[in-house]
Amino acid sequence: MFLNRKQAGYLLAEELEKQGLEFDIVLGIPRGGVVPAGIIARYFNKELDIILSRRIGSLGLDEPMVGAVAPDGEIVIPEQVQGAFPIDTEAYHHSAQEIRKELNRQTRL
Repeated sequence: MFLNRKQAGYLLAEELEKQGLEFDIVLGIPRGGVVPAGIIARYFNKELDIILSRRIGSLGLDEPMVGAVAPDGEIVIPEQVQGAFPIDTEAYHHSAQEIRKELNRQTRL
């Protein structure tokens, strides 16, 4: 794998270069993704921005996290999780509203 987030950023940048992918901006997610994103942005001389998101829990299941919520309230739950756990859509939407309020509060800071 990698020793730290800096090394992860360099390894990912090299892989992106090999694949010939083109992009205009690099997005980093706080709590782990900003350092690698910064390395990638510098490597390709691209703009770096941060996107806030917050984990959404499993609502009583042992699995600690099943998806994420964006500041606009969009819930992202990977397909493999959707099929593996019973999803109470109403409960997740209520949880997402609370998370969205917190993300919006953080955005204002």
